[in-house]
Amino acid sequence: MSRVAYTIFCRIAIIAILGLTLSGCTVWGNNRTNLLDTTKIDVTIGDKDYVLTVASSVDSRQRGLSNITNLPSNEGMLFVFDTIEKHTFWMKDTQIPLDIIWLDKAWKVVAFQQMIVEPDPSDPQWTYEPDKEAKYAIELNLNTLDNSIIGTTVIIKP
Repeated sequence: MSRVAYTIFCRIAIIAILGLTLSGCTVWGNNRTNLLDTTKIDVTIGDKDYVLTVASSVDSRQRGLSNITNLPSNEGMLFVFDTIEKHTFWMKDTQIPLDIIWLDKAWKVVAFQQMIVEPDPSDPQWTYEPDKEAKYAIELNLNTLDNSIIGTTVIIKP
């Protein structure tokens, strides 16, 4: 295993452990409380830096960015999955449109889609699935990214 891969592996392990052991409250834009996964990670996507809240538990991945009404332009959510597969997303109770990218285990972007707010967010009708299998996904504000991001490697900052 290369030094870079080992460093990434160690950081993800730490995030997973923290995500499983931390509990408590946080307020995100004064719109959300009781976010279990409060670990944040700094990343670079293309030429822009972002702060991502890590969703590594089943509950936090299902909750995602639901009920958020304002997401700062440099923030988003990183979804960490236990398996590599075509992870499907929905916009249940999500009040803002989002970009989503899926990443392979080497943090390379393998798919991109735009997700719109449902007519009835409490009863979502649409799902979003990548064409390729992924280990991670990142949600950001709509129109933050585009298809040109496919093939880019996301850089985790120390």
